[in-house]
Amino acid sequence: MPFPELENKVVLVTGAGRGIGKAIAMTFSGENSIVIAADINEAAAREVSEECIRNGKQSSFDCMNVTARAQADRAVR
Repeated sequence: MPFPELENKVVLVTGAGRGIGKAIAMTFSGENSIVIAADINEAAAREVSEECIRNGKQSSFDCMNVTARAQADRAVR
C-alpha cells in the first residue's frame, strides 16, 4: 500500500459508476479506504460497490445527482 494514511478513511466518490470515477473508487478501495460509490446511475454505483466487496473491501453505494444540492448534502451526512 503506497498510501497507508488512506486506510479506513471513508471516501465518497462521485461519478463512480464508470470511467475515471470508477478507477478512482477502485484505487481508494485498493488502499483499504471505505468507499461510497455514488452515481446518478444506481445500478452502476451498486456494481462498483459490489466489486469492492468481492475484493474483500468495505463499500456501499448511493444513487445521487451532484447537481442537486439536497442529494449531495444527504450523501455527505
